[in-house]
Amino acid sequence: LIRSLDVPTRIGLEPNAIDQATAQALPGALDVKLTTGSLPIETREPGPLLAELAARDALAGLTVSKGTLEDVFLSRTGREYRA
Repeated sequence: LIRSLDVPTRIGLEPNAIDQATAQALPGALDVKLTTGSLPIETREPGPLLAELAARDALAGLTVSKGTLEDVFLSRTGREYRA
């Protein structure tokens, strides 16, 4: 189910790995939202973006994820899960 979704890849970094404006200007960056403890970057082209981060030595706290079961739920129901 997760692989069937057309969701962007999320690349997460430590907030001090790179500043938000620089992250937004990276090749392939679609959305960058600084949160407490993380700097998530959404992209549909993770290869060039990861290469640029490596060239800038900005891989601190790197995580890469494609989609989640929550994304599947939202896609199928059109609403958020509330516990």
